[in-house]
Amino acid sequence: MKKESLFAAIDQRQAEILSWGDTFFDCAELGFQEVKTAAAITSLLDQWNIPYESGIAMTGIRVTLGSGSPHIAFVSDMDALPCKSKNGTVHSCGHSIQTTLALALIRALADCGLPKKNSGRISFFFTPAEEFIDFAFRDQCIAEGKIRYRSGKQDMIAEGYFDDVDCVLSAHANGETDYLFDINSTLAGFLAKKAVFLGTASHSGAAPHLGRNALHGAVLAQNALAPPLLVYSSIRSLPKEAAPSTSFLTARLWKPISVPTTMPPFLPRRNRWNSASVTAPLRWD
Repeated sequence: MKKESLFAAIDQRQAEILSWGDTFFDCAELGFQEVKTAAAITSLLDQWNIPYESGIAMTGIRVTLGSGSPHIAFVSDMDALPCKSKNGTVHSCGHSIQTTLALALIRALADCGLPKKNSGRISFFFTPAEEFIDFAFRDQCIAEGKIRYRSGKQDMIAEGYFDDVDCVLSAHANGETDYLFDINSTLAGFLAKKAVFLGTASHSGAAPHLGRNALHGAVLAQNALAPPLLVYSSIRSLPKEAAPSTSFLTARLWKPISVPTTMPPFLPRRNRWNSASVTAPLRWD
């Protein structure tokens, strides 16, 4: 199979592919709730007589073409983000593009006869719940035994769906113009941690010296994590030969600081970070 044949197969279905993109963009759903999105995917697969497995990690789907080895996985996210306009959700991270891209590849590979050839397998994973949000709903699903982890990819990994995969390819919209792809990128999920800062309550006017402000501790810790993030952003712009050999681990805090438990005029005695997301380490070596 030549890549020119795949390009031609995609070009022939350009208008059709663009219509799929519009469909999925207008069908934005939160993680583990991508019911309509999954139904639209499986509807196309049924039309094409392509077998699939659905209901993985609640709403995920796996499509395998070909046979033998190597076994390559192509991963596409499905979920959207909340917003105040439209229907309350939007594909502002472009996951509808990933879904459309995967379906276009499935259609092109099928048109070129990959399922009938023993040249290796390609499994397409439509994965739910990539976004770092909506933990109350996800924790409820975990409590009900529907999933094991808050992330769709992490749940699929835990269930063994990637055990026999030799190589994983993933796609994501990106605003950067200097990078077309990453190698050894870690996009498998996220890690949430909650930190509690304890202080001593006192009157902020009469006896501030007797207190220890827990809110100040939370803010100080958050600010301490800001420099690595700035260093990470600036290092990305350096060419490889000018970059340091060490790795940088950055932390991204999403709505971390909660409302203090103590109200004015007293110094807060307790505060916490609701969640902290650790991003992937940056490596050149």
